[in-house]
Amino acid sequence: MIVVNEFNEVLLLKGIISHHGYWTFPGGGAGRYEDVADAAIREVHEETGILLASSKVEYIRTIPKKELGLDFDVPLFLTHVKKSDLPSTLYNSHEIAEIGWFPVNKLPARTAYLVAHGLKEYTKQQR
Repeated sequence: MIVVNEFNEVLLLKGIISHHGYWTFPGGGAGRYEDVADAAIREVHEETGILLASSKVEYIRTIPKKELGLDFDVPLFLTHVKKSDLPSTLYNSHEIAEIGWFPVNKLPARTAYLVAHGLKEYTKQQR
């Protein structure tokens, strides 16, 4: 999920086990009978500590796996939060190594391709 704050910064994280040390969006898989929007909201909470209402989440589109070179399609959602909604300490240190806010036009080194691709979709929405 693309999480943007009032300063047009995007929330990115580095997982401990997955993503090979790349910065990426909060997210993960949906359970067998779980709605993908509900899964995105749950994953944001589990990884960041930010609680989202479903009314604050906007579906952008599903990116086909072949477009990203992944083994799965990626449903892309967008939400806006306050910077202060992110807890001041790491919420889930068992899964997340680092988390932070970054200007959309100044991403950290080793950012996952999904982030650049997703932010292109986000900027289309802003026009």
